[in-house]
Amino acid sequence: GPSGITIAANITGNGNSLTFNSPVTLATNTVLTDSGDITFVSTVNSDGTTRDLNVVSTAGSIFFNGAVGNTAALGALVLNGNVFSRFASTVVAGSVNVTGPMQLNGASVTTTGSQTYGGTVALGAATVTLSSGANISLVGALSGSGNNLNLTGTGAGAHVFSLTGATLTNNNIVVNPGSGTNTLVLQTGYATQTFAITANNTGNVTGLTGLTGTFTFSNTGSLTGGVNNDTFTFGNGFTLSGSVDGGLGGTNLLNFAAYATAVNVTVTSHTATGYTGTTAGTPNPIA
Repeated sequence: GPSGITIAANITGNGNSLTFNSPVTLATNTVLTDSGDITFVSTVNSDGTTRDLNVVSTAGSIFFNGAVGNTAALGALVLNGNVFSRFASTVVAGSVNVTGPMQLNGASVTTTGSQTYGGTVALGAATVTLSSGANISLVGALSGSGNNLNLTGTGAGAHVFSLTGATLTNNNIVVNPGSGTNTLVLQTGYATQTFAITANNTGNVTGLTGLTGTFTFSNTGSLTGGVNNDTFTFGNGFTLSGSVDGGLGGTNLLNFAAYATAVNVTVTSHTATGYTGTTAGTPNPIA
């Protein structure tokens, strides 16, 4: 209707498409399914009780053209778009799980739980911030020429932020999981990733030749490298509170050459000790 649409049951389309032209309010946990495109022209919110939304387009795309959860957050938001899914505005939910390619054209996605993007991710805004109280995982390649990605954590939990796509072809990436015991997993397909620890639990990564800007991280005590070579270079006196993992392949190095004082590192069965922090990894750990 002109004032809004309330959804109080699951909806299965007739094989064409589903379009909601007015603001949508979810009055129950909802599953929407069709073979064509599924489009929300305006906002989508819960009714005051947190509601889950599962949207499945078996042969089309999923479009959220308005803000999601801006007045009443959603619970679990699950998207499965055969072609792609797109957020055009901000999103607030308990968690987000996307199967297939994703276009992030809004400024932010904020969740208390995890965010998982199972396909490629394209950044369509100058700066996109993904903020999570748990983990963030970007499985596929990341693109968005000239655009920036911020990965931020809330709360004091153990956050794991993972970027495991073969390429990163945007501008800057800033990783700051916040307080807690945090891990960065960076498993791109680039030949050599060099992690420089420039302050305690803080640093940058070079060798990501697809980026036009920089990759920086902070509040990150553990690092996991990629499928090829990784070098972990420690600035004088700086360390990680967690562990260093060489990742899934390649030749992986610990570099303490900048240390002005002696550092004793004992390597036993691919585990190095003798400095603050440990190393681990299978099948290609630090050695």
